[in-house]
Amino acid sequence: MRRLLAFCLTLLGVVLTAVALASPAAAEAIVGFHVDVTVNADTSMHIVETINYDFGFSDRHGIYRDIPRYDETLMGQRRWYDVTVASVTRDGKPEQHEDTDEGQFRRVKIGDPNVTMEGNHTYVIDYTVRGGLRSVTPEDVASPDMPTGVSAGDVELYWDVIGLGWDVAIRDAMSTVTGPAAPLAAACWWGAAGSLSACPTQVSGVTVTAGGINLGPNEGMTVDIIYPRSAFTTAPIENTSQGLPSNPAVWFVGGAPIALIAFLFPAIGALLLRRHDKGVHMDAAPAQYAPPDGLSAAEMAAAWKGPKWETQSRVLVATLVDLAARGWITLSTEGDFTITRQTSGTGELRPWESQFLDEYFTDGAVVVLRKYDQPHTRTWTKTYKHLVSEAKKKGIRNPKGDQPDKRWNWLHWVAWICWIAGIAAMFLHAGQLAFALIPIGIGAFLGWLTARLITPRKETQKSAEFAAKVRGLEKVLHTDPSAARRELTQNLGLPAAAVMATMLPYAIVFKLEKSWMGAFPDLTPADLAMTTLGVTSMTHLGHMVSQTSTSAAAASYTPSSGFSGGGGSGGGGGGGGGGSW
Repeated sequence: MRRLLAFCLTLLGVVLTAVALASPAAAEAIVGFHVDVTVNADTSMHIVETINYDFGFSDRHGIYRDIPRYDETLMGQRRWYDVTVASVTRDGKPEQHEDTDEGQFRRVKIGDPNVTMEGNHTYVIDYTVRGGLRSVTPEDVASPDMPTGVSAGDVELYWDVIGLGWDVAIRDAMSTVTGPAAPLAAACWWGAAGSLSACPTQVSGVTVTAGGINLGPNEGMTVDIIYPRSAFTTAPIENTSQGLPSNPAVWFVGGAPIALIAFLFPAIGALLLRRHDKGVHMDAAPAQYAPPDGLSAAEMAAAWKGPKWETQSRVLVATLVDLAARGWITLSTEGDFTITRQTSGTGELRPWESQFLDEYFTDGAVVVLRKYDQPHTRTWTKTYKHLVSEAKKKGIRNPKGDQPDKRWNWLHWVAWICWIAGIAAMFLHAGQLAFALIPIGIGAFLGWLTARLITPRKETQKSAEFAAKVRGLEKVLHTDPSAARRELTQNLGLPAAAVMATMLPYAIVFKLEKSWMGAFPDLTPADLAMTTLGVTSMTHLGHMVSQTSTSAAAASYTPSSGFSGGGGSGGGGGGGGGGSW
């Protein structure tokens, strides 16, 4: 019995080991993905994709390829492509395929549902795309990242030759692009969305060869090539339209009059009660010639605007400029935007500033900000939330007050009841009732939300006084910067250069930095040297602040041009993905 048990355990171990060793070999992968693009003089593109797909031991019928019919921004702006599939082959022979439009993609489903396959098979998809090229704009040319020799009107191919939608690894990813003339510029990026890793790229005459790399799942490859306008018989036409966002609201017409009343009643009521709901309010905002309560620009902004301020990056800019003016960091705009920490500065660091710098410079004394810099963005977000929390504790920020908007919460429950009842009506085959209830629920929800937005928070005496001080400082910096310079110099007892540097972070918070710097045209390099900002002229300072704003802001959109916006994997047109079925 013991021998039999030992034999069974040994056999089980051998089987499990064999399965473990065989699993990697059985995993699906793309052994080779070669994309040949021919850019024609009429701005159309002929694309041939050769995909060597290894099914391993999977029980599959074939592959599918999702070719984008359009690209879409978050606001619903769509750029359409005219995609025509000419042929599909497998292992050199015509293969059965079905082409369907599924939302954003033209899905090419390749294979026979009655046939399964294993191992390696080579698929060739031949198709044409129109509308994939664009003209270089004057704004693109003005970008410092645009290569020399490029002019407005030249033609750009910014294209995801391999999209991010493949969920299997891709080995030997390569693209060859043949144009109507020798390119003026060429670049390639690979990796996950937004990656700036450069692909090996060679230009030979009219041909650009890029890639020869391995990609992981959901990684892609993007080329950016610019051709002279003279190489084309016609200018590119971008077919754009304004559609609904990707997740559009569903509009119902049943119950519209009641829904309208459910929306207007609380909105009008909130407007009529607004004056009563304001609580403590100070109309007067006396001029302030010093920071409110001695706070830094970031502390003032956190108490004044709170966590929902859409320009949080502007407060980061003000903080960096403040720390630079006090000598705790230096800012360099030569090449990449570089921040260097210093061992000493003017005055003591506030506790939150010290912690912020420690976390910001975790990996060393130098930080280089680039477009997708999520770790440093998270560090600043954490710091800013801390400042908002401290402002609440001090009472200078009073975001809730007595919460007079709570009187409208019953509408929130009405909305939920209508939605649940409407969905239930659909299952009970009472469609007409559902078309009445769901719009009423939408109207009640919008009424509740609008009333809450209109209803002001009740200020306390302390928070109202602080808000008045902030408005007073803004008034001083905004009305007449030259007069403000004289008054602040007199009140603060500082030289003009020190006044400029001290108040510049506050001007940045108020979006008044240009007019504030413009009030100091007479500062000499010797004057500016006193500020430790590391600039030699006001023009240099303006450029530094502008570059700081650009680098500190989180990237929120994909630029239309790869060169002028810095490029990156997955940032161009086309792309898509696919898999097996």
